[in-house]
Amino acid sequence: MKQTIRKKFIAFFFIVLLADIALGYLFWNSRALSHLAAWNIVESTNRQDFYWTPDNSPGYFRLESDAQGLLPFKQDTRSIIEEERDDFKTVLTLSRDVRGLGSGGKSQDVRVRWDSPQGILHQMQEGALGHCFQRSVVLSSYVSSLGIPSRLWALENEMLDATAHTVSEVYIPSIEKWVFLDAFLGFYATRDGDGLPLSFLEFRERLLDPAIGSFVLHDLNGEIVEQEAPAFYKKLVTCAFLRGRNDFTTQHRARYGPLFAFRQYLDKLPNSVRIGLDYFLTSADIFVHYEDRFSPSLRAKARYAKMLFYLFVSLSVALGGVLIFLLGEGFLRHRSRKETRHK
Repeated sequence: MKQTIRKKFIAFFFIVLLADIALGYLFWNSRALSHLAAWNIVESTNRQDFYWTPDNSPGYFRLESDAQGLLPFKQDTRSIIEEERDDFKTVLTLSRDVRGLGSGGKSQDVRVRWDSPQGILHQMQEGALGHCFQRSVVLSSYVSSLGIPSRLWALENEMLDATAHTVSEVYIPSIEKWVFLDAFLGFYATRDGDGLPLSFLEFRERLLDPAIGSFVLHDLNGEIVEQEAPAFYKKLVTCAFLRGRNDFTTQHRARYGPLFAFRQYLDKLPNSVRIGLDYFLTSADIFVHYEDRFSPSLRAKARYAKMLFYLFVSLSVALGGVLIFLLGEGFLRHRSRKETRHK
């Protein structure tokens, strides 16, 4: 009887194990599922929730306050912007410099590893290739070192599929406005007619619905770009999130949360694993989803993703406990037989 129960128990164990492996595989291969589970998403249909002034920012938003961490960037700006006094031209000059980073010095196969903003900058100065998020972080650090507020938008297509993009918004004091910049592809947009730089949501609504208004594209030198916005941009901007944290130096200095003491070992893990650990072990960043007719609510999908993730974690913990129990039981039975033989 005991043997039958044991066999059933082992069979159940392997069934649950296979289910847990399947869930793990699903999270590993589905960007949408993993991000909806990891991100702390809030939603708003109100444009005013996105266009506050920096001195009146909401509680979830954090600007970089680590002056020591920004010091290398401030020192670099002296040679980049020279005597430029116009705040918008200063931002464009820094954006051009950031876009040109990583253009030589190393093999084109060398990619930037997740690091502090200063570490990312150093890698790109050495020739490593940084993607859009890393360049946006470096640009943010540059302008923050000059006291110019900035923030990042995560563009996630229609449903957080395999392609994503990060762009910047910089608050330009002289015009008292958030201005959209793509430091990776190298352009910004102005309102057709008066040439006023557009914010991200202004650019997005004109791109998705030309009836709202037209726009003009400019390169980072300020010159008008004749061609239209890249075709894939219409999909990219459909689902957009304003990131709540812009204190990247502070975040990196507190990475891995309770496992911070083991950072020298964890830093050797692959980028995706390190970033995933940081998401789940530290205070979660807030991602504010702009909900409108182009991008409906993600609440139900996010709840489903989190439910599956908690199931995956629960099964993993339970299986680990059962495995330890079975190994312990097997060891005790083996020891008992050994002692019986010696008697």
